[in-house]
Amino acid sequence: MLSGIDFKMINSILEPSAGKGDIVDRLKKKEEFLSTSYHKYNFDIDCIESDTNLQHILKGKNYRLVHNDFLTYDTMKEYDIIIMNPPFSNGSKHLLKALETQSRNGGAIVCLLNAETLRNQCTN
Repeated sequence: MLSGIDFKMINSILEPSAGKGDIVDRLKKKEEFLSTSYHKYNFDIDCIESDTNLQHILKGKNYRLVHNDFLTYDTMKEYDIIIMNPPFSNGSKHLLKALETQSRNGGAIVCLLNAETLRNQCTN
């Protein structure tokens, strides 16, 4: 999911279905890889997670948890990119919310979505 992203153009990132933080873990490794003695990368990463057990895991990793439900998340913060692996049960709603969130500033979206969601004739 992270290949092909020009991280030199990325500062603020939202992970709206963070789970136990696997995507954020990879982003932190990407920070280390890109950082040099001349320039330190430090992504501004916000996480959203509804499951309280997973919230505790994220907090234990010192990841910033900003809300507990992406579908009700309302912010004026502008994200350069939203990187998400939403629950397949309502992935279309999550993708539509991400599109709405990014419509203000034109930020990017990377979304791992169940192909059946897109093939379903009832899905807008």
